[in-house]
Amino acid sequence: MTMSFEQLLLLSVASDVVFALVIAFAAFLFDRRLQERRARDETLEELAPKRVEAFASLWGLTEGAASRDRTQLDQELTDWYYKDAGALFLSWSAADCLLRALDVVRDPTSSDSRRRTVFSTLRTELKIDAGIYRSSERNKQTFVPRPSPSPTTTDPGSPSA
Repeated sequence: MTMSFEQLLLLSVASDVVFALVIAFAAFLFDRRLQERRARDETLEELAPKRVEAFASLWGLTEGAASRDRTQLDQELTDWYYKDAGALFLSWSAADCLLRALDVVRDPTSSDSRRRTVFSTLRTELKIDAGIYRSSERNKQTFVPRPSPSPTTTDPGSPSA
């Protein structure tokens, strides 16, 4: 069966209209996604100072976490998460790390080594959230210096850090 000129013309126009509609829909979706991303970026920019403050506060709570009193550490981390609304500033990954760290703190059988590990992981996630590390650097190990000769200083080389 052969098609008449009018049928071919109609098919060509219909094809062009469908193509234009697909392109317009794709452009609409792209523009919407771009607007959502811009709005999210603006929100994150506005929250940045508060987020840094919250991260710094949590960072301080993790100092010497392996050797700290479990009950006090549990209360301070729980207060930071809920009362101080620190959870609002964490990514899903960092919140998960914090909750895992809380679980280890609450486990009376967990070792200091296990506590050091979970808090190190949490601090790494905080650095990723803050944009200091890229997620590809998550599993890299930084050099650990010798412990400080000062017994009152908690430093990266300290076994309780």
